[in-house]
Amino acid sequence: MKLRAIHLTNVRRFAGETASITGIGDGVTTVSAPNETGKSTFFDALHAVFFIDHKSQAQEVKSLQPYSKGPVQVAVDVEDAEGRQYRIEKKFIAQKAASVTDLGTGRIIAQEGEAGAWIDRLIGAGDGGPAGLLWVRQGMTGLEPAGNGAREKSERDKLRDARQTLMSSVAGQVDNITGGRRMDAIMKRCVADLEALATTKGPKAGGPWAEARAAVQTLEKEEEALSAPIDELAEALEERAQLRRKDEEDSDVARDEARRKQVSDAREAVEAARAHAGKVDEAGRMLRLAEIEVERAQESLEAARKAQEDAGKRKKAVATTQGALKEAQEHLDRKEADLGKAQERVDEAQKILDAITARAARKRAREDRQRLAGERKDMSERLEKAEELDKIRKGAAAKLEEIAITEEMMTRIEKLASERSTLIAQRDAAAAWFRVSYSGDQRLAISGKAIEAERDIPIVAESRVEVPGVGTMTLGPPASVDNARLEECTRDLEDLLREARAADVPAARVAIQTRRGAEGERARAEDAIKAYARDGIAVLRSAIEDLPKIEEEEGEEEISDPIDGIDADTAARQLSDAQGDRSSAQAVRNKAAEDLAAARTAARLAQEAFDEMPEVSDDEALTRLEETWQKAEDKRVEMGSSLETLRSADVVDLETAEAELERVQSVMDGATAAREMRRNRMAELDGLIRARAEDGIETRLAECRGELAEARARDARYEEEVAVLRELKGKLEVARSEARETYFEPVKRELLPLLKMLHPGAEVEMDPETMLPAKLSRDGDDEDLEALSGGAVEQVAILTRLAFARLYANQGRQVPIVLDDALVYSDDDRIVKMFTALTRVAKDQQIIVFSCRTRAFEDLGGTRPGIDRMPA
Repeated sequence: MKLRAIHLTNVRRFAGETASITGIGDGVTTVSAPNETGKSTFFDALHAVFFIDHKSQAQEVKSLQPYSKGPVQVAVDVEDAEGRQYRIEKKFIAQKAASVTDLGTGRIIAQEGEAGAWIDRLIGAGDGGPAGLLWVRQGMTGLEPAGNGAREKSERDKLRDARQTLMSSVAGQVDNITGGRRMDAIMKRCVADLEALATTKGPKAGGPWAEARAAVQTLEKEEEALSAPIDELAEALEERAQLRRKDEEDSDVARDEARRKQVSDAREAVEAARAHAGKVDEAGRMLRLAEIEVERAQESLEAARKAQEDAGKRKKAVATTQGALKEAQEHLDRKEADLGKAQERVDEAQKILDAITARAARKRAREDRQRLAGERKDMSERLEKAEELDKIRKGAAAKLEEIAITEEMMTRIEKLASERSTLIAQRDAAAAWFRVSYSGDQRLAISGKAIEAERDIPIVAESRVEVPGVGTMTLGPPASVDNARLEECTRDLEDLLREARAADVPAARVAIQTRRGAEGERARAEDAIKAYARDGIAVLRSAIEDLPKIEEEEGEEEISDPIDGIDADTAARQLSDAQGDRSSAQAVRNKAAEDLAAARTAARLAQEAFDEMPEVSDDEALTRLEETWQKAEDKRVEMGSSLETLRSADVVDLETAEAELERVQSVMDGATAAREMRRNRMAELDGLIRARAEDGIETRLAECRGELAEARARDARYEEEVAVLRELKGKLEVARSEARETYFEPVKRELLPLLKMLHPGAEVEMDPETMLPAKLSRDGDDEDLEALSGGAVEQVAILTRLAFARLYANQGRQVPIVLDDALVYSDDDRIVKMFTALTRVAKDQQIIVFSCRTRAFEDLGGTRPGIDRMPA
């Protein structure tokens, strides 16, 4: 492809005009004109025609529109390899359109989207496109776009992919796959597969390997949980067998009769000893009453003595606390005076800072107007997104209104259902039963329904059996069967299911799952709404409406003069220091107030303690208390002597008799209780065994272990796959590194002859990542490209593009090289050599140069068209 003419209508400085460059030649074409004449405008418009969709609203397109607005129109005449000429025309912003016209026939061959596809085929955009490699914008003097913005990074990645595609296609299949396109594809696939499965620390979160490992952990926990009930069932079976053997061993009638005889004899011995013990007890009670009288007299005497001592101590405490209260009040008065002075200093510093701040406020007002415009736009965008999310939240809330069941209700339902199953199993296991055998035609009945013959009928509730010709026989369940609790549990479960609007327990489980899903959807929407409208949509909408409308004011005074030699920072520091002093004074004053309050409390408590003291006994009263104590002591000695006489008498020992009775009675009671406990425990075990059998835990445990084996195998396969991918990646990197020299040979073959025109004997080292020159070797010295002068860097950058252009030409893809003020830093000698290099490449490659250096570029030669302008 070769460019023949460029026409711009209503583009930037050419508002209302059509500017044209015509007569573009095959080799070098130089468009030389002073600054601000529109050269870069032609470059940007040319880029838009070939690489930007005509419907785009990107900033690159908007920048082409002049201040007077209106549609932007760009037309380019091109010639293909067979010599046919076409006109590519695009209209941007307004009256958007795209078309391709065959200039030989005047027929439009493509429009709109088809025109875009025709352009892509023309420039080879499908495999990266050459323009970014060969075209140089004004101000771009390096090998790649500078900057760390997203746009610059994206542009560098596109250019690297284009270089990689070109070099891979030129180098061919080096060592079968290494260094070329297949190596690139295999390496990308290997890295992508590895990153999908793992990170350097282990399985990647959310990846298939992480999911497989999580499944293993979940199933291991389930296996552990299921194993416990199985072990419990086995233990229950073993315990029931042991209890049955023990019950058979203890069924001995003769031993039971002997135990009853021992109990009767022991009771007679106790009655014989109890009469004498009554006399001893009475004597003991009299002794205890005497001892109590002694204790009371002793306590009264000691209390009177202690009261006299406490009265002196409390009177002294009142005097001490009153002195401390006076000192605390004086200390507080002094600290309040200090606080007042500190507040005066704060007020003075605040006045100075307010005066300075008031002047600075006008300056901030101008900045606020600019900020408010940005805030209004941002808040409006967030309001729109929040309102969309609010619709989702309301839909989930409406769904929740229709669901009656809650998590607390579901927990109670599950608990009641489990308890009811256990009660039914225990009831059936412990129930008595009866069986009827008939000899005639008459039949027994319960509630009018005949009882079947030779069938075990459990008695789980009170039943009335109708006996024909006799009457009614009432049968009751054993006392251990808790039918009342079973009925209560059933009623509670039915009431709870009605409240939850569920037909049964499975329906309740489905309803709670539906609620959880709706709650999750609502919570996610609410979280997202908070991200866009933290205080709510209404608040955000109100905030937008409440944003002040500040109009630009003219003639505002720029404030910079200090007040009394103090600037804002100094005034703020002075205020901060004064506030710090005030805070310290406030803390000291508060501490003094706390000490005063504590002193007041201590004085009040001391006075109250003194006032509350009972009347203190005098010495005469103490003497009377001592006489009372002595009389009580004499009576206690007399009662003790009487008790000792009774205890020394030769009588039956009541405690021994009672101990013997207790022993033989406990033996008999223990045997009866043990037999009853065994039978109750066997009934419980029967219910547990039946409940566990109905749960089907053994089946689920077998299924769980099968699933666990599959999950472990899947985890192992992923782990092995990651190891293989890591090994493959390492070996591919080694192989690609070894093949790099061969890979870079085509571009170096084109670059070095051009480079040696400026630097004889020079060599370059290519960067394997960017696929661009990284080092320049001259006279045996290696220099990083970043360390070279600005002129040397721009020369290497342009020569590199010429080399890539030669690679395209060798593939039969003639793509013009376009340079916009590219040679900025080159000195006179080297710019001439650069002209020679351009002329060399231009023998079979079209080169278009835009430059403001009219005199310097006279030596470049070639075609030199001008910029023609006429009204649109």
